[in-house]
Amino acid sequence: GVVRGKTVIVDVNTGKAYTDENKLLMPMLEGMGFKARYFIGDAYYGRSVEVLKKVKELGMEAVVPEKDTQDKGEGSLQAMGKRKLHA
Repeated sequence: GVVRGKTVIVDVNTGKAYTDENKLLMPMLEGMGFKARYFIGDAYYGRSVEVLKKVKELGMEAVVPEKDTQDKGEGSLQAMGKRKLHA
């Protein structure tokens, strides 16, 4: 649809009860047949290194609140050098 003159695309993927949202999202991102400027999501997506990497790979800016974690491991957001984004 169009909101205030801007095209907005909403996609939905369903799975079994309690399916991890990030696992539902990845096939949608991988199958995108168009370019987008922004990916807007909730804090749950901001905690997924895999999702954030894919969004960046697709050339989109992630607009998601990122949870500040104490994890300093290789796969942590801190290790990726991510800055906090505020929606």
